[in-house]
Amino acid sequence: MSDDQYPKINAGGEIAWIAGQPDSKGKIEDYNVFLYSGGNITQITNDQAFNVQVRINASGDLMWRAKGDASSDIFTRINGTIRQITTNEHLELFPQMTDTGHLVWEMNDGTDDEIFVKLSQDQEPRQITANDHDDCQPVINDSGTVAWQGDDGEDKEIFIYSNGVTTQLTNNSVNDLAPQIDAKGNVAWLVSGDSAHGIYLYLAS
Repeated sequence: MSDDQYPKINAGGEIAWIAGQPDSKGKIEDYNVFLYSGGNITQITNDQAFNVQVRINASGDLMWRAKGDASSDIFTRINGTIRQITTNEHLELFPQMTDTGHLVWEMNDGTDDEIFVKLSQDQEPRQITANDHDDCQPVINDSGTVAWQGDDGEDKEIFIYSNGVTTQLTNNSVNDLAPQIDAKGNVAWLVSGDSAHGIYLYLAS
């Protein structure tokens, strides 16, 4: 019996998920990506990797990461064509995809986590953070604006990247966590600390 996991659905009713077949001992060696569209189920991948964290946008395009023993890479299926976006020995995490085809993820380079973005018009990904602290949980909107939580060495702060410019939104003594971004570039996040706790909002100009 197939082990089907983590379904994602778009506004058109298309569904993407991962599924694996257990062996005779009940162990699952790999997961593959599946797509339900137009009443049909299509197996998107067929390899020896753990294909996980699949995403689907309004056009039915897909994004996922394929885990190896010590690394993982980002893949997409756009307009029916599968493309490997990253090829390295590092661990890519937290993939996100917009309806306009923008991509964002974090990558652990063995020292810390950094943020990478591939806008739909770009041929190659851009590394938008390069420091000695963890930059995590990126989110991106259809305009290509990215928000994430970054460690400044003391606590977590919120950053945004827009039109090639990085801006630090918060600078305080509490943890600013788990940002979310809307189509206008407004950002909401959780503040957690002894002196403050709650949901905060940044309104884009």
